[in-house]
Amino acid sequence: MTSIDDPGNAVRLADSGQTRFFLLDQQGGRATTLLQHLRIDGPVDLERMTAAARAVCQAQPALRTSLHPTAEGLVQRTHPVTEVDLRTGWADDEGALDGWIDEARAPFLHGAGPLCRIRIVGAPGRAHCLVGVHHAVFDEDSAAILLRQLARAYTDGPEALPVAAAHRPPPQPARLAALHAFWSDHLAGAPADTALPSLTADPAAGHGAVSLPLDAELTAAMGRLTRQSGATPFAQLLAAVAVVVGWYSDSEDVVLATVATTRAAADEDIIGCLQNTLPVRLPLHGADTGTVLDRTVDALFDALDHCDLPLEDILTASDTPRRPGRTPLTQIICTQATAPAPLTTGDLRWQLVPADEVRSEYGLSVTLQQESSGALALTVGYDRTTLPAASARLFAEHLAGALAAFGTAPAVPLTALRLFDPAAPPAPTGTAAAGPAVPELIAEHARRTPDAVALIAGAERVSYAELDRRVRELAAALIEAGVRPGDRVGVCLPRTADLLVALVAAWRAGAAYLPLDPGYPEGRLRLMVEDARPAVVIGDAPAAQILGATGVRLVAPDAVADRAPGEWPVLAPRDPAYVIHTSGSTGRPKGVIVRHDNLAALFAAFAQELPAPPQVSVAGASVSFDISVLELFWPLATGRTVLLTSHRQVADAEVPRGALYQCTPTMARILADDPAGRRLLGSLAVLFVGGEPLARDLAERLTDLVPGPVFNCYGPTETTVWSTVWRVRPRVPVHIGRPLAGEECRVVDSHGRPLPPGVPGRLLILGAGVGSGYWERPDLTAERFAAYDGRSCYDTGDLAVLDPEEGLRFLGRADTQVKILGQRIELVEIETVLRAHPAVQEAAVTVTGDGTAVTACLIPTDPAGAPGAGRPAPAPAELAEALRRHAAVSLVPAMIPAAWLLVEALPELPNGKLDRAAVAEWAAARSLSWPVST
Repeated sequence: MTSIDDPGNAVRLADSGQTRFFLLDQQGGRATTLLQHLRIDGPVDLERMTAAARAVCQAQPALRTSLHPTAEGLVQRTHPVTEVDLRTGWADDEGALDGWIDEARAPFLHGAGPLCRIRIVGAPGRAHCLVGVHHAVFDEDSAAILLRQLARAYTDGPEALPVAAAHRPPPQPARLAALHAFWSDHLAGAPADTALPSLTADPAAGHGAVSLPLDAELTAAMGRLTRQSGATPFAQLLAAVAVVVGWYSDSEDVVLATVATTRAAADEDIIGCLQNTLPVRLPLHGADTGTVLDRTVDALFDALDHCDLPLEDILTASDTPRRPGRTPLTQIICTQATAPAPLTTGDLRWQLVPADEVRSEYGLSVTLQQESSGALALTVGYDRTTLPAASARLFAEHLAGALAAFGTAPAVPLTALRLFDPAAPPAPTGTAAAGPAVPELIAEHARRTPDAVALIAGAERVSYAELDRRVRELAAALIEAGVRPGDRVGVCLPRTADLLVALVAAWRAGAAYLPLDPGYPEGRLRLMVEDARPAVVIGDAPAAQILGATGVRLVAPDAVADRAPGEWPVLAPRDPAYVIHTSGSTGRPKGVIVRHDNLAALFAAFAQELPAPPQVSVAGASVSFDISVLELFWPLATGRTVLLTSHRQVADAEVPRGALYQCTPTMARILADDPAGRRLLGSLAVLFVGGEPLARDLAERLTDLVPGPVFNCYGPTETTVWSTVWRVRPRVPVHIGRPLAGEECRVVDSHGRPLPPGVPGRLLILGAGVGSGYWERPDLTAERFAAYDGRSCYDTGDLAVLDPEEGLRFLGRADTQVKILGQRIELVEIETVLRAHPAVQEAAVTVTGDGTAVTACLIPTDPAGAPGAGRPAPAPAELAEALRRHAAVSLVPAMIPAAWLLVEALPELPNGKLDRAAVAEWAAARSLSWPVST
């Protein structure tokens, strides 16, 4: 600290630590004012206590110091002791004392008096000395010094305290060079911002804290581990924090902050901020519960050996990027605190009262508290705006679990260490997985209520008796045509009563149905037929024209066999019910196999969600969209009525009041924007929406328009239509809710470890809804349908987070699979198709911000057509039209790009992979200024 204009060093340049805390104040930083609450039990003389407090301030220049911005830089001034803000008073009860405490820890104004204020408050049988002091002039070790010196000055008199000196020379140039070299190497390539995932939390601002005492067994185990390995309890805590943070954030490179004292032996009685904040980098890759401790000890001691370079200079040496409102490198600090032992002088007992709140400039602080008795406790301080109290407590419990794991043998790889296992879901009730299949249920309703209306399709009304008869006749024709149990039967029909008859007839013949929507592109339909190889296709004349080149045999929807089979095939619960094709990354659609027991479980689960469903269910979805399964077959399984229409016509259809309707959010918004659509929504008893994310504004509108409940549903095709359901409520953020009965959802990290509530991860679905895999794709089936904890499971590839109150919240895709207008598609499939065009050298596609369309960025094969400087430009109209026609041959409409951009080169990540985030930015920028192609 260099003298400026005062030979007694009353005015000096502020050091780097003081400058840092000063800047925190200017930026709205937290925790620059510390409260030291000293309680003195016994008969206290308040005048004598006041004199002792002034003596401590006289002896400790730091308590008389202020900070002032000047033209020459930030300076510190040392004031006379008379300028320290010191008041004495009385508090009859705890409420009165709280007012004194709030006054003592109020923020300081720089450029004025000393950064210390003292309130000496008398109370019945004791006194309180409340010292509010700025962190720039006070550190954790100063608290014990303050306690000792105040007791000494009171007992022995003010003259007993010598005046401390706090001038310390800076490091020599050679030492500075070595420090810069170490920190530059230690932090090279480190993550820029280690933090817990931002969690939905209490909107109240400020800091909270939770404390978790460590039991005697764990405390003893930590002591034994210290003796065996040399890893101190604090080193063990640092390793535990790294393990849990790495698990939460799915990272194998963690940076944590810690505080190191820079006190020498000569400083043991000096109050001041003689400490430095250090970043400690902890690599977790390949570590186990043994080696992570060794790495932590090495990293911690290396950092402590180089602690004399101020943090600001460390950050400069590492060239760490700065982010407004964030501490550099890490948002997590780990410290240790040992409570000073109480002092007894005469008939007085002196002790420090623990702070009632933990305040820190870091978003998360973890402190290992050691009591004078040797007991250990963890205190987790957290920012209430980013972390709920329940999550902070769970985080502390996971730290304790990691600490316990370090002492066990044999060592466990960190990637296999489980610190959290969610509770098993309640056993489902009423599950009908082994019950009759839909054809048998229809037959039963035909016997019991033959005249009840099963199906309304336009002007046609079909009773259960007639439906059963037509199903049997067509099924007999299928068997006569060579269909055998286990075959696939394609269905390519318009939306008439024949469509539903054909689907059920395929089951009655013992086969699985293969939906072939005649509105799909001919090329895509042929790919489905070539892939699934159906025994026959039920279709009309247009279907024959579409599928003529495939060579598959067509059966007319009104076909009747010469005679009925003597015995109908029996459908077993695990027989395939249908094969529905979804988008595939190879450029070819892949078929998902769903069984009859999956359907039975789905219907039983929805019977629990909606015990008294409406009599009429509106069926508007394409049979190639798996949500059609619920709206077509659940009503028939329970003796209700299906109203067959299409989403395009539903607003004009004669939908009776009190019906159930199901659609995507995109369709719901179209209806909500249309007068006829609003009338439909206003007549519904129940609305299911799903297939794509539900926007919050739309959720609010739907709850206003629909008289009955609105349910947001989620589920991949692979897990039988829907897997979770959430009832939409006004003014509540949109969730996808909780699993249906018989299913379970797990949020896991990249190693499959379950993540706790509030931590985002990959979503797995287990249980009764998980299908059999992909048709003739054992490689992909093994990858996505791998068993989890010995149970059938599907890895959705979606990101989700569990809210303990509302259930799951959908966060997007973990890969390149997206949903457009309710249809799940692989971006890679679109890119594969586009690359097949001779005008395209390379392609990358992305989704528009509202999730309703695709934009393609293309490198043309003709260099003359590429724009300069790598910036995208709209493709010429004739090229865009040619590419649109090419894509329409094999891609469904939702997959055909709406905008075409030409680029010189595609953006790449440092590892050479496509930078999809940059592609999305290009598309977003151009969508604001360029019209899409037609």
